[in-house]
Amino acid sequence: MEGNMDLIVIGAGPAGISAAIYAKRGKTNVTVISNGESALQKAKEIDNYYGFENTISGSELYEAGIKQAKHLEIPFIEGDVLNINYADNPDDGFSVKTTAGDFTAKAVIIATGTKRVKSSIKGTTKFEGSGVSYCATCDGFFHKDTDVAVLGNGSFAEAEAKHLSPIASNVYVLTNGDENPSISADEKNIKIVSQKIDDLYGENTLEGVKFADGSTIPLHGFFIALGTAGASDMAKQLGAELNEKGDITIDNDCKTSIDGLYAAGDCIGGILQASVAVGEGARAGMAASKYIRQLNK
Repeated sequence: MEGNMDLIVIGAGPAGISAAIYAKRGKTNVTVISNGESALQKAKEIDNYYGFENTISGSELYEAGIKQAKHLEIPFIEGDVLNINYADNPDDGFSVKTTAGDFTAKAVIIATGTKRVKSSIKGTTKFEGSGVSYCATCDGFFHKDTDVAVLGNGSFAEAEAKHLSPIASNVYVLTNGDENPSISADEKNIKIVSQKIDDLYGENTLEGVKFADGSTIPLHGFFIALGTAGASDMAKQLGAELNEKGDITIDNDCKTSIDGLYAAGDCIGGILQASVAVGEGARAGMAASKYIRQLNK
């Protein structure tokens, strides 16, 4: 299914499904990309959602939304989104790299909720902005020809390491004790280190990482890539504006500061409720459809 699309919606929670449904009803060629996870699934009981006389679980509501979208013949792609960039051909809009393949779309709606996974490693908070980063695309340039590390053990960490490979001298992928990471890297300057981490050290800026056995690796940068890419990470990769809380900034049509890029749901902050996310998704879906129709004129 790799190829060009009109609209890609990232996320299959209330905001994402609502956006996809409204885009589909607007006669837009829309595809949903999801890794099958949503904060909604964690809700054991929901009693305050319109139209349900009896209590429903978050998982039941999540599955009902997906069934509704599939009933409308909206295609789904299962996989993690690794990054979003501008397509090589400007007419294609955006390039979305996933574990299921690479796709292009004229417009993208980010509706993945909030998913930045912070590290509990000592020194992480201290050096945020002074060597510790959550976005290789955003901050990799500042570490040109130096040694850096990526913390993580999955496809997100692998993608970040490969982005840093041509920029940095050496890239250490630190799995923090995981000896069987899901990472494959052929680049000569990428090295996988499975030792348990003790802390990050340095004075005013990061100077390196210390392991539980007492050994150290001097570092200029430390990139956290735990779990999967979060909504804010994706938006920042393209240069979209975030607010002081790290939420994606949007206008009244759920458009970000970048043409063709929209966001809805928990990733934009505000009232984090399914009912609110559904409304935001509707706005984003309709606005993205209108944008695509104007492009196709």
